Amino acid sequence: MWQVASYLATLTAVVQPMPGPSPVPPVFNPGTGSAPPALVAQAQLILDVIAWSATSACVAGVLITAALMAVSHHRGMGSEHFMSLGKVMAACVLVATAGPIVQWLV
Repeated sequence: MWQVASYLATLTAVVQPMPGPSPVPPVFNPGTGSAPPALVAQAQLILDVIAWSATSACVAGVLITAALMAVSHHRGMGSEHFMSLGKVMAACVLVATAGPIVQWLV
């Protein structure tokens, strides 16, 4: 009887049960999240500088096109600058509506 108990103890020590499948980790859900306040402030500063620069470029474009149209009219040339003015006005519309367009897309 003693040998059977010793044999069973040895058998259970050698034969280990197969491990089951490891648990699957849950999928990470980022939620809505929020950016750090310092990053938001820096991003807003950059966007403000870009918006100011784009608005200044639009104003400069209108002024330059108007000056070229005045010089062209003074020389008696045609009105080929209206196409340039149209391009500048289209750029002004894009600059003015950039924020709402992106909000609509996102």
